[in-house]
Order: sequence, then C-alpha cells, then structure tokens
Amino acid sequence: MPILRGFGDLTDLHVVMSLDEALLDLVAAFKVNWSWEVLGDPAALDALAEEIVQRWAGVQDVAARSRGPHIDARVLETMEMLSGNLFGVTAGLEVRNPEGNWQADAVEAAYEQFLNLVKVQLILQVGG
Repeated sequence: MPILRGFGDLTDLHVVMSLDEALLDLVAAFKVNWSWEVLGDPAALDALAEEIVQRWAGVQDVAARSRGPHIDARVLETMEMLSGNLFGVTAGLEVRNPEGNWQADAVEAAYEQFLNLVKVQLILQVGG
C-alpha cells in the first residue's frame, strides 16, 4: 500500500488507513484498478484522488458551504489539517472564514498543489 507522510495535524496515510476501513478500501481500489489507461481519464483520477485526500483528512462529511460562500469547507479544513493551523485565527483566537475570493483562491491553489502531489505519489507507489 502507498505510504504518504502527513504534516501539521494530518496523520500519515498508512496510520489513518489502519483506523478507517473506508479509506483503506479507497486506496486499495486505486492500487488494484491502476493501469496506464487510468491516466486517459484525468477527471476520474482527480475525483478518486480528492476522495482519498478528503477521507484522509476526515472532512468527507463536512457541508461544502459551512465555512462561508467563498470556499468549499472540505478544502479549507483539509488545508487547516495539513498546516496545523486554523484559517484566520486572530489574537483573540477567533476562527474566521475567507472573506472574499482573493483569500479563497489562495487556499484553493495550495489545496490543488497538495492534491496533485498526493496523486503523483499514489501513481508512483502503485507502479505508474
């Protein structure tokens, strides 16, 4: 099985897989179904990688707009897990949500980079 290191508050993938059978099944399906033809359907590959990442971060059941209208809360909370920091925490320890697209776009760009790194590692570790 693929081994990916966690960062921040995100535990290593193999540890979370040992505790979450659904995540283990997703990663196993990625491994079992791997072929070069899979690369021919990038949308399906991206969707499966995102499902793995969100399950790994434990945000799969978070309501998409629960952190405001500018960002998918699953994306924001995944990045909070990865960084080990809550978004926009002020000196008064108040958690804030992105106040505009300019903030949301920066978080989403970082999330896409992380998602792509995970996808590449999964592909390499299953024989790609």
